[in-house]
Amino acid sequence: LAITGGITDIVALDEAVKNAGGVISVNDTCLGARPFSERTQEKPDPFQAVAERLLKWRSPCARFSEGEFRSNGEVDATVFVAPKFCDFYDFVRPKDGKSVYRIELDYPINSQGQLSTRIGALMEKNSVRSVSPSKEGIKMLFAGVDSGSTTTNAVLIDREGRIIFSKTLKTGVRASNTAEALIAEMTEVASKEGKRIGKCVSTGYGRLLVSSASDRITEISCHARGVFELFPEARGIIDVGGQDSKVIRLSPDGNVDDFAMNDKCAAGTGRFLEVTAAALELEIDEMALMARKRNKDISISSVCTVFAESEVVSLIGMGERIENISSGLFRAIAKRVGAMYSRLGSPVPLVFTGGVARNSGVVDALKELFGTEIIVPEAPEIVGAFGAALIARDSVVED
Repeated sequence: LAITGGITDIVALDEAVKNAGGVISVNDTCLGARPFSERTQEKPDPFQAVAERLLKWRSPCARFSEGEFRSNGEVDATVFVAPKFCDFYDFVRPKDGKSVYRIELDYPINSQGQLSTRIGALMEKNSVRSVSPSKEGIKMLFAGVDSGSTTTNAVLIDREGRIIFSKTLKTGVRASNTAEALIAEMTEVASKEGKRIGKCVSTGYGRLLVSSASDRITEISCHARGVFELFPEARGIIDVGGQDSKVIRLSPDGNVDDFAMNDKCAAGTGRFLEVTAAALELEIDEMALMARKRNKDISISSVCTVFAESEVVSLIGMGERIENISSGLFRAIAKRVGAMYSRLGSPVPLVFTGGVARNSGVVDALKELFGTEIIVPEAPEIVGAFGAALIARDSVVED
């Protein structure tokens, strides 16, 4: 990877790239080792010579350049980094002809999980996915484990892709223990079938913690694989989980064309629903039923979960109907996701995955906002684990 753009915590970024199995071969950030194109010329005044070299022959910081990015030609993709909400850095984009992906970073970088997911998905998108092929017999089953922030999902499939077993557990404070318990249960199921697990692929924020997994793939690639298997006609995916939301655009052959994620914020996620439902003293499913009885539209302006909770409390104090508030909250989520969806070109047909897809209030709000039908799988929460199991199967060569 080549890294360019504004000032960034290169140590944290380098760690994320390393965890995803990549290498930063060019660092063109403002604090990075930007390359020189010429040697320092010999002159009577050495200070003058060094100053000319710095000003004339060093690749400029992206903050001061006009978008020209010079690399050594040995990169698979370029990551353009911009500080969050800082337009001063954001007016420059690299023009080196390579695949370019833009990310925004806050300071300090304290969300390594999300950053690693972005970098890993970028590498997988550019066909540098690290999945080791193996050769196994035909009496194999294949496992996928999606270790998320709220729940952990497990799926076991056979060679034909049929689901033999699936289960969802609360992740809890020991994500690795929850994942390993599910793998142990799948191993027992495989044994009763007279087979064994040939390969296990983990995904989700806790994917690196699943020690029994053979490979670790981002949830973006796994949701894409699972959706394409179930709905080959799909071109767009919305995945809303407990702590983040993603929108993915698929190519006709099922590969990830592009994707967008929310930035370290629970707005538009399952956590947002939990917090606001508690403020209304309702179960989330009750909110969905009440939202259908609204008699006017209320706008929840706060995109922050904490501020939205305060806004809900204020609306209750003003005597606003719970039905209208519930509807406003669902539409707030839809708008948050809709911004990312529009940015990717509003691809259709559209599939909604993740546990929040079971909530009819969110589905109705998205349909109303997008003006299109939305496909919801029978078990939307296991699509990522299903995709991970399919990737495990696809990488095994039969004897």
